[in-house]
Amino acid sequence: MDRQVCIQIGRRIRLLRWMSGVSQSALASAVGISPRILRSLEAGVAAPSSDLLSAIAEAQSVPVSRYFDVSDAHAAPTRLTERLN
Repeated sequence: MDRQVCIQIGRRIRLLRWMSGVSQSALASAVGISPRILRSLEAGVAAPSSDLLSAIAEAQSVPVSRYFDVSDAHAAPTRLTERLN
């Protein structure tokens, strides 16, 4: 998998997790992986298998396509910025 795609998927996993208020430990446990592996995925260092990405999507209650959808890529970070300010 292309490095930029891994980074995009990882950022989207982290963003959706953050927006739903779920910890890394809780999401990792829900999909049967260690928090360390989830951190690697969110950082774009590791590429998820299709099965793992499907499991994460199911745990986050989103379609897998959501990790590849760039049409709303700027909307969520704006909300993050607003919440931090």
